[in-house]
Amino acid sequence: VSTQSNGEFAKSQLLINNYFIYLVSFITFLAKMKRSIARVPGNLTASSKRKSPIISPIPPLLKKMRSIKNIAVPDEDSFAYSVLCALYPYNGANSNRPSKYQDHLDTLNMKDVKTPVLVEDVNIFEKNNNVSIEVFQWSNGKVILLKRGSGVGIAIDLLYLDEIKRYVLIKDFNAFIDSREIIITRCFTVDIVCMLSLMKRSC
Repeated sequence: VSTQSNGEFAKSQLLINNYFIYLVSFITFLAKMKRSIARVPGNLTASSKRKSPIISPIPPLLKKMRSIKNIAVPDEDSFAYSVLCALYPYNGANSNRPSKYQDHLDTLNMKDVKTPVLVEDVNIFEKNNNVSIEVFQWSNGKVILLKRGSGVGIAIDLLYLDEIKRYVLIKDFNAFIDSREIIITRCFTVDIVCMLSLMKRSC
């Protein structure tokens, strides 16, 4: 009887040990999953929750420009990540990966800013985050000034690709407009763009 009792006790201990091992493994798995999901502030949609996120390819001409930074996120999140790339620059390998910037997502105040971000809503974002964003539009090799920056806070230059509704960061404005492959045009007057260029060169 004693031997049988010892056997039953051993089986019970084995089951309990296996249960705890499974529990610890499951908790570890959940923790890893939680870390892998991007923290998204405000009304930004987490890419991992979309079944088919759209990451549109940018024009080959822009892709080869070192003055342009295109973060590999869905189009609707491209505005936020382009801003983060400017605020928290990363110059190491794979700098176009969202994982290099997603830890800073909760620093952005997206109050009253809908996603995807429209050019007309950039003013709201500027006020929320104390930044000055100038938005240029790319269309078949032509660059159009769409929006002047507020002039308050950190200056950021974004390029809006109208055909695919995507933003990319202009890291170096002077290098960008010096490219022979692009044509600078305007919404208002050519003088505004030329003046803006000269102002940036003098900074």
